[in-house]
Amino acid sequence: MPGQSIDERRSQLIQAITTAANQAIATINGDVSLTTAAKAEQLNQLAQAKDAALAQLAKAATAADGVNGVNQSLATIATIHQPAERSLSQQRQDLLDSITQLVNQATANIDQENSLTDSETTSLKDQVTALQKAAVQSVNESQNADDLQVGQQALQDGLDQVKFMTQQDVDLHALNQAQLAANEVIANNQTLSDVEKASQNI
Repeated sequence: MPGQSIDERRSQLIQAITTAANQAIATINGDVSLTTAAKAEQLNQLAQAKDAALAQLAKAATAADGVNGVNQSLATIATIHQPAERSLSQQRQDLLDSITQLVNQATANIDQENSLTDSETTSLKDQVTALQKAAVQSVNESQNADDLQVGQQALQDGLDQVKFMTQQDVDLHALNQAQLAANEVIANNQTLSDVEKASQNI
């Protein structure tokens, strides 16, 4: 209002800052495209902007200075909320595409291991398929970006476990082959007696 002093306007201006900040908080917290970490970063920026706005207002000597400072602060507060670059539905689709790629790669890696038996290959592939189903279900049930991250991490952990189990099987087969080869060398050694051969077999 014209003619009012800064002291008369200050409480209204504080309220304007507080209202804008509260609205921005609600918008940030309600944005399902943002992870908790991204929300925390924006809320931190918002708190700093609010504090700066209140500090600037406290220093204002005239009503005009106060109003101009608050208007600038409100413009800054309005720009702090930034949705994720990709909407939640786009993030879901990205993750579904990623799941397909990860599963295809995991299956191809299993197929490349020639030392695996058919039953081992089938068992490992069944585990990959189960992980894929669980991951897709997790994506479809996701409510926000955090849910997507949890689902993606669970899939990655599961695939890492399958990779570890595959390597264990491969290593076990390599060990068995080494044992057979060593026993064959012992069996073919003409300088050893049958008792010595038996004692040296692995």
